[in-house]
Amino acid sequence: MYGGKIAKNSATGLDDEGSGGGVTNGDTFTMFGGEISDNNANVAGGGVCNAGVFTMSGGKITNNHAGYWGGGVSTFGTFERLGGVISDNTAGASGDNVHPDDGGNGGRTSNSGGSSGNNGGDSGGSSSCNGDDLSGGDFSLREVVIICIGVVGVTLAVVMAVLLFTSKVKWQIETKM
Repeated sequence: MYGGKIAKNSATGLDDEGSGGGVTNGDTFTMFGGEISDNNANVAGGGVCNAGVFTMSGGKITNNHAGYWGGGVSTFGTFERLGGVISDNTAGASGDNVHPDDGGNGGRTSNSGGSSGNNGGDSGGSSSCNGDDLSGGDFSLREVVIICIGVVGVTLAVVMAVLLFTSKVKWQIETKM
């Protein structure tokens, strides 16, 4: 999905047919842009119900509702968030914005914890998945590794600059003596 809007859809069944108000993914779904909003699912995944591989690089998943789990995204597969916004979704039982399949300890999602714009439920990185929100500045493992590599690189550059400066000062002092 590169753009456009998936909005105001409903999944009304009481079992699997009641999941995935906006999108139901059983294979591969990649979201680069666009918006999934104002959708409703009786059971799970008001915005997206994922049972495959879902990669979110951009776009918005907002203002969706699920009767039980994952107002924004309910994932029973692999979910990797590299960018985009998931916020202001609601769910009746747990996971206003994202509901992983392992009781909320991160599941197969790359992010959990943080709270922004949730209605009800617990928040933060507790053992319950209620209130998991990926719009609050959380990072995927890939982003953490890139940040760590960047920090190490900057640290090495500063150390090298200090060593170069101190050796140059030492050389100048020795040549003046």
